[in-house]
Amino acid sequence: MYSVSHVAISGQVIEKVVMEAREHPDEQVVGVLLGGQSGGNIVVEDAVTGPFEADATRATLTGDSIARIADDIVNKRIRGSIVGWYHSHVRGGVFMSETDVETQLKLQQFSPLVTAMVIDSQTGQSGFFRADAKTKESIPVPSQNAGTAVTTPAPAPYVVEQATAPYVVEQAMYPQAPTPPAPAPVSVRTILLVVILITLAVIGGIAALAYYRPLGGGTTTLTITHNPPAPPFTIGNPITFDANVTGSNLLNVTLSYRIVESAPQQGGVIVGDLVNVPMLLKAACSTSSTCTYSYTVPSSEVSGLYIQYYISAFDTASPPNVVRTDVYTLDVGDFIWHDDKTEITVLRQIESSVTLPLDSIHSFTDPVTIRIVTQPPLGVRVVPASVQVRPPNSAVLTITSTDTAQITSKYDIEIDAVYIIHAVQIIRSTVLELTVTDVDIAVSPTYQKTLRCYSGESCDESNYHAVYTVTLTVYEGFTSPSGVNIVLTGLPDKAYYQILLLDHKIAADGTETLTYNLEIRAHSDAIVDKYLFSVVVKAGTITHSVDNLQFEIVD
Repeated sequence: MYSVSHVAISGQVIEKVVMEAREHPDEQVVGVLLGGQSGGNIVVEDAVTGPFEADATRATLTGDSIARIADDIVNKRIRGSIVGWYHSHVRGGVFMSETDVETQLKLQQFSPLVTAMVIDSQTGQSGFFRADAKTKESIPVPSQNAGTAVTTPAPAPYVVEQATAPYVVEQAMYPQAPTPPAPAPVSVRTILLVVILITLAVIGGIAALAYYRPLGGGTTTLTITHNPPAPPFTIGNPITFDANVTGSNLLNVTLSYRIVESAPQQGGVIVGDLVNVPMLLKAACSTSSTCTYSYTVPSSEVSGLYIQYYISAFDTASPPNVVRTDVYTLDVGDFIWHDDKTEITVLRQIESSVTLPLDSIHSFTDPVTIRIVTQPPLGVRVVPASVQVRPPNSAVLTITSTDTAQITSKYDIEIDAVYIIHAVQIIRSTVLELTVTDVDIAVSPTYQKTLRCYSGESCDESNYHAVYTVTLTVYEGFTSPSGVNIVLTGLPDKAYYQILLLDHKIAADGTETLTYNLEIRAHSDAIVDKYLFSVVVKAGTITHSVDNLQFEIVD
């Protein structure tokens, strides 16, 4: 595990959190630290908080605050990754309590380079800490390794309730550690599996306070023995929690849990409220023996990505004694489309296919049904190559179109992956942005005649050549590696032609219109007669023609 050699934080950020702490002298404040890291160095660039529940001994960010902060990080309204957490102490100075160490150790399970910042709300002093997993003791970051000089006053701390207001990210000065390289774009899935886990670990740890320790009226014989349910866990499947509780004068046993699920269209995550439900006695038992309590979270509530929970037991003392288990996080198997939208251009008469990757979350491999929701354009057919797909395999769609299929640009087709289990239907949607394109040709008039041209004669007059107008339409998105060519077929011997471009226009929708003069002349040796010919446009494997055009040679 890495050890943090330096914590670089600007004076502006320190001023933010110190000001926040000193504005709440009688209760703790809590939030997360944002920034980056390089090697063993952490660079703190901003501090983020939101509505929280607090008193002199505890502080807990609400589920709505977690969700809003996560969403703002995912959608890049605030900058940086979560590199730590901060909280204040109302009394006692700058130190890490036993509960703080437990919180920090939970965080370090998800990311070794995470720091805890503690602020004394009375004096404004602050310090940075890590925790040793073996000794369960805090490790202060030496003051010479932390850039903590307070500079100019900074604006009030960022609060998630102000999500619609413009965001101002302070320019951090890094007195101790080198500036890390600019972070690469972070995928939504990375946010879900790393940043949000860290956020939840912070919240769970801060809210935990004194697990396995009595709270309330005094000494108690209450104990809880609990083994987390055995994985794997899959979206839409019920999960049963059991706990063995020993103690006299037992009042109730409570399961507290929170659901964290993917937001629609990869918009981040939805962090549910904490739900408290009474656990039921599985079998009759005496008041002095160990009794087993149970509760099953119904299948309709089990959504991916995580379930976070703990179990509490209360007795009848006044105030009641309470014991709680640790906070556990269960990984719930789920699936999601890799992309919100996939663009594809198809040609009329040409069969195409498109691959839509499906991501598996937490080893989800159950089959899902691929469903085409939106009616494709006229003359176009979109069908899945296989109706059932097991993530992380991809869905493959086959697209066919007729020669008269409707030309369309950026036509959105909703594609659903549907999972049905225990009468629960889970739908994940993506969009196939379809462009149907082609090249068309038109010729007018359909009949023309010309005189034969003898040697020595001037054949420039109009009666010595038949003139047709050829209109070539190239729709948006059409491309051909060999270009677009116009040729004539069916002309008699001793007749020849030339095609001259007259006009070229591009419409607002990207459609190109090219207008040509087609001139046909007949040599004196040509046979007087009527002929049928065709004008053909060729573009790669695409061929379109205007047939049964008439050309007459006269004397």
